[in-house]
Amino acid sequence: MKKYLNITPAMVNDYLRRSNDRNPLHRGTRQIVPGNLLLEKVEEYCTEIKQTAVQSLCITFLHPLYSEEEIVIKIEDVAFRISWVKDDREVLLAKGRWK
Repeated sequence: MKKYLNITPAMVNDYLRRSNDRNPLHRGTRQIVPGNLLLEKVEEYCTEIKQTAVQSLCITFLHPLYSEEEIVIKIEDVAFRISWVKDDREVLLAKGRWK
């Protein structure tokens, strides 16, 4: 199963406000998307699939993601992968497991 998503600056700014995140890397014109925001999106998608609350997530980040970049979240059994999508090419950003 997979889900495509564009992480917008508005989504990042909303997350920064809710989490009180003041890290300058997540602000400005070239925002790095907070890893916990990506985890939040993975958790929402896993919960949607499982139809019950996710107990735990374990993730390894390989590359940063910037706002306004399209990603795809792929779920295979209890594993997930987050990839950056550009011109039909995918670059693995993070991978992990959930239960």
